[in-house]
Amino acid sequence: MDRDFPESEESAYWKRVTIAVPLTFTILATIVYMLRVYATRKISSKVRAEDVLMGCAVVLMWGDTASILLKAFNGVGVPDALLPHYRQVRFKLGSWLVIKFWSSSMICAKLSIILFLRRVIGVRRAVRMALDFMAVAVVIWGLSNFFYTIFFCQPVAYYWDRTIPGGRCVGNHVYMIESKLIASIAVVMDFIILLIPMPTVWNLQIKTKRKIAISSILGVGVVVCIFSLLRAVQFGYFDTANLSTSSNLEGLWTLLENNFTVMCGSMPQLGPLFKKTLSESTTSGKAGQYYRSNDVPRSGGTWGFRPMNDISTSVSGTYDKRGQLSQGEPKERQNSSEIELRGIEVHTTINQEVSRDIESEQSR
Repeated sequence: MDRDFPESEESAYWKRVTIAVPLTFTILATIVYMLRVYATRKISSKVRAEDVLMGCAVVLMWGDTASILLKAFNGVGVPDALLPHYRQVRFKLGSWLVIKFWSSSMICAKLSIILFLRRVIGVRRAVRMALDFMAVAVVIWGLSNFFYTIFFCQPVAYYWDRTIPGGRCVGNHVYMIESKLIASIAVVMDFIILLIPMPTVWNLQIKTKRKIAISSILGVGVVVCIFSLLRAVQFGYFDTANLSTSSNLEGLWTLLENNFTVMCGSMPQLGPLFKKTLSESTTSGKAGQYYRSNDVPRSGGTWGFRPMNDISTSVSGTYDKRGQLSQGEPKERQNSSEIELRGIEVHTTINQEVSRDIESEQSR
C-alpha cells in the first residue's frame, strides 16, 4: 500500500529505531523475567506476591511497547501538519496510551522490588518502615501520573482528536513543568530504593569483596535511575502541538526505563541458573573445604539471598556436675542476623548436637 504521507530520511530513521529498540529490549526483559520464574520454581514451589507483581509489570510493559509501535507505523518523525487526520489520531492515541501502560507497569515492578527487599533484608524495623513508606510513595506517584495524564485534555478524546468541538488541553508549558516534576520524583525514588539495602549489606560480617559483589548486584538498578533522568531531561523538548517530532526520544527513554526496571528487578533471583559456576567458586580453597567438611547446605535461590531470619541453631545438651555438656533435650533458637549468598553469599545453618555419654561411661 502506498504511503499517504511524505517520509524523509530522518523520519525513516526514527521509524526503524522506534521499531527495533522497543522490540529488542522488551523481548530481552521478558526472557529475563521468564528465567526468573524458572529459577524460582527450581528451588521452591511457592509463588510469591513479588513474582506475580513482576509478571503484571511484564504484561503491561508489552502494552507500553505496542503503544510505541502504534506511533512508529503512523508517522513518527513526520510533522503533524503533513499527516492525514486518521494518522494523527492513531499517533496521538499511541502517545496517550504509553504513559498509562508505563505508569501501571512501573507501579507493579517497583512494588515487586520493594517486597523482595523487605523479605530479604527487612529484619530491622527501620528498614521495614523505610520500604513500606517507599511502597506507599510509589503507589501515590504512579496513580497521580496515571490519572493526571488521563484528564490532560477535556474531553479525554480531545488529546488524540483535536477536531472535537469545545475541547481544550493543559498548556504545553504547564504540562512540561508537571511532567518534569513527576519524572524527577521517579529519579529520587529509584535512588532511595537503591540505597536502602546498602547499610544492611555493609554491616554483614563477611569479607569486603563480597560486600562489594552484593552491592554491585543490587546496584545494577542505577541503570534505571539513568533512564529516569534522561526521560526527565527530554521533557524540556516536548511539544504537545507537534508530538510526532518532539516525543520520539521521550517515548524511547520511557520504555527503556520500564524494560530495565523489569530486568534489574529480576536479576537477584537468577542464582540457581549459575549453580554450577557458583558451587565451584564456593567449594574451592579453604572456604570450600569448610563447606564440605561441615556439610553446610548450599542450596540457594536469589543469588542465594534468603530472608535474614532463616538462620536456625539447634543445640542439644545439659550441664553435669563437672560443668560439662551432656546429652539432653534440644533447644531451638532463631537468630535474625543472617543474609544468605551463594558465591557472593553467606548462608549459615548450624545444627550442633553434643554428647558426652561415652565419656561419662569411660570415667566410670
